[in-house]
Amino acid sequence: MPHWANAARRVRRATPTSRAAFGRWELGEPVHRGPRAPSRLAFDPAAAEEALELAVQVGTSRAAEAFGVNRATLYYAWKRWGLERPTDRPEGARRALERKLAAARRADPERHPWRRDRSIWQRRTPDRTADRTAERTAGHER
Repeated sequence: MPHWANAARRVRRATPTSRAAFGRWELGEPVHRGPRAPSRLAFDPAAAEEALELAVQVGTSRAAEAFGVNRATLYYAWKRWGLERPTDRPEGARRALERKLAAARRADPERHPWRRDRSIWQRRTPDRTADRTAERTAGHER
């Protein structure tokens, strides 16, 4: 169902009425977002291949940003055109691992919650396993 029909149905109006209201108030056309949003990646296999090459080099998030779509749209386009994911290629997997390790090195270990507040590691209730063991074995003495 077209996006105009969905919008009209949600507000219980006819499709032409919704379109006229958007035009009257100069709101423009509603934009479809999501993994199947219309983009040049959905209609052009060369653009999808170009996005894949860029994703191998700089990562999926940055490639999606460069193409003005979200990551789900990239993955959908690659699947649609029979392309693999960036990490399916050896070079893409190597670069993804390098980016992951670089991010881990940049992270400040002192800002980790477990390092800032050591009380997280402590039990909130007293350890009563010794008491329970004593209670269970009290009646079974030989």
